[in-house]
Amino acid sequence: MDNQKATLELGTKPVGQLLMRYAVPAIIAMTASSLYNMVDSIFIGQGVGAMAISGLAITFPLMNLSTAFGAGVGVGASSLLSVKLGQKDYGAAQNILGNTVMLNIITGISFSIISLLFLDPILMFFGASAQTLPYAKDYMEIILCGNVITHLYFGLNALQRAAGKPQLSMYMTIFTVVLNAILDPIFIWPLGWGFVERLMPLFFRNYLH
Repeated sequence: MDNQKATLELGTKPVGQLLMRYAVPAIIAMTASSLYNMVDSIFIGQGVGAMAISGLAITFPLMNLSTAFGAGVGVGASSLLSVKLGQKDYGAAQNILGNTVMLNIITGISFSIISLLFLDPILMFFGASAQTLPYAKDYMEIILCGNVITHLYFGLNALQRAAGKPQLSMYMTIFTVVLNAILDPIFIWPLGWGFVERLMPLFFRNYLH
C-alpha cells in the first residue's frame, strides 16, 4: 500500500517538490558514503601506520570494481522497477525484487571467489609491492568475504529509492558509515584484530632496541 501511494505521488506531485524530496537524500547519502574509506584511512593511519595506508590505497580500484557490479545491478533493476510501478504492474515489480536479490547474490559470490583466487596478481597489477601486499591482501580478504552483503546493499538501496523511499535509503547509508566509524577503533585497538598483529614486530624492532 505504501509503494502504491508513493507511485501515485510520483505521477501527481510537482516536479520541483519531487526533485527536492529525492535529490537531497541522495546527495546526503552519497556524501556520507564517501566518508567510509576516509574513516578507514584515519583509523588505519593512526592505529597501524603509513605502510598500511599504502596497502589500503592499493585496494581502492578493486573495491570500486566490486561496487560497480553491485550498483550496476541496482541501477538497472531500479529503472525497470520504476517503469513497472508506473504501469501499476505490482506483480512484475515483486518479481524484479526477487531477481535483484538473486542476481546480487550470484554476482557477489562469483566476484569474491574469482578475486580471492587471483588476489595476489590482481593487487600486484594495481601497484602493490612486497611491503604493501600483505596489508592490502589482509584488508581485501575481509572485504571479499562480506562482498555479497555489499552487493545486496547496493541493489536493494537503489530499489528503495525507486519504490518511493529515498529517506529510508539515506538512513541505511548513514547507518553503515556510523557503524563503520564505531567498529573500526574497537577492532584495531581493544581487540587487536587485523593489521595490528603486523605492527608488533615493527614496534619491538624500532622502540625496544
